[in-house]
Amino acid sequence: MTQEFPNQTSSPLWTSESVRLEKLAWRQELGRRAIARSRMNRVCLMLLIWLAMFSQLSSTGVVLLSFLHLDIPAWLTGVGRLAAACGTVGLVLIWKRRPFWQNVMFARSGRPRAGEVLLWVLCLLALQGAAGLLQSLLSPAMEFFRTKSKVVSGTAETTVSLALYTAVAAPITEELLFRGAVLRSLQPYGKRFAIFCSALLFGLVHQNLTQTPFAFGFGLLAGYVAMEYSILWSMSLHILNNAVLALGLDALLRPLSGTWYWLAIRGVLFLLPLAVCLVLALVFRKKLAARRERDPIDPKWRRLFFRTPGWIIFLVLSCVCIILNFFVLGA
Repeated sequence: MTQEFPNQTSSPLWTSESVRLEKLAWRQELGRRAIARSRMNRVCLMLLIWLAMFSQLSSTGVVLLSFLHLDIPAWLTGVGRLAAACGTVGLVLIWKRRPFWQNVMFARSGRPRAGEVLLWVLCLLALQGAAGLLQSLLSPAMEFFRTKSKVVSGTAETTVSLALYTAVAAPITEELLFRGAVLRSLQPYGKRFAIFCSALLFGLVHQNLTQTPFAFGFGLLAGYVAMEYSILWSMSLHILNNAVLALGLDALLRPLSGTWYWLAIRGVLFLLPLAVCLVLALVFRKKLAARRERDPIDPKWRRLFFRTPGWIIFLVLSCVCIILNFFVLGA
C-alpha cells in the first residue's frame, strides 16, 4: 500500500515558507544594494574633497589671479603641488584604516613575466601616440582660445619642484588614491567593474580634453596591473610614464621640435606602438572577448553606480572644469 503525500506546491504551510524565504532574500538584496550605494557615494565624495582641497580645482584660483593681473611665481606652483601630494596621502590615511593598508593596499597576487612588462610598456607608448594625435587635432582650437584668453601662463613647468612632483610625487600619491583606495573599494562588485570605474574617475579628474582620454586608458592599464599583481607595479608604470616618457623624452626632443627628425622619432616611439597594439587587439580579439565573458560587469552594479548622487555631481563638476579649461585656458 503506497503512502500519499500532500501536494507541497498547494500546501499553505509550504507556500508561506517560500514567501518568507523570498522576502528574506529580497531584504538581503536591498541591504547589499544600500551598502553598495553608500560605498560608491563615499568614493565619489572623497574624490570631490580631494579635488577641492588638493588638485585641479585649484586652477580656478589661477584663473582668478590672472584676471586680477597678479603674477604667480613659477616656484610656487611646484611647491604647492608637492604639498598637495602630502595632503593626498593624509586623505587616504583618514579614509582607509590600518588593516586596509596592511592587508589590501599592497597585496601581491604574483609576479609578471618579462613579456608582460614589455607589453605594458608597448601599450603605454601606444596611449602616448593616441594622445599625441588627439592633441594635434585639437591644437588649432586650443591655440585660438589661448590667444583670446586673458590668463597669463607662467613657466612653472621648468622648475625643479614641479618636475619632482610630476616624476615621483604625483605617480605615487595618485596610485595610492585611485589604484589603492578607489579600486579596492569597488572590487567587491567585480574586478572589471572596479577597473573600469576607477579608470573613468581617474580620467575625469584630469579635467583636460587631451589628458582625460589618455588618463582613462592609462587607468585601465594601471588598474589591471594593480589588480592582477600589485600596486607597486602600477606605481612603477606611472613613474615610467611621467618621468621618462613625459619629462625625459620631452626634454631630449625639444631641441628638435618642428624638424623631420622630431617627427620621425615621435613616429617610431609612439605611432608605431599604437599600430602594433591595434593589430594585436585585432588578432587576439577572440581571446580578449573570452576573457571579458569570464568576468563580466554586472549590469546591476553598473546601473547603481551611474545613478548615485555622488557620481552625478562628480561628472557635472568635471565637465564644467573641462569646458572652463578649454575655452578659458586653451588647455
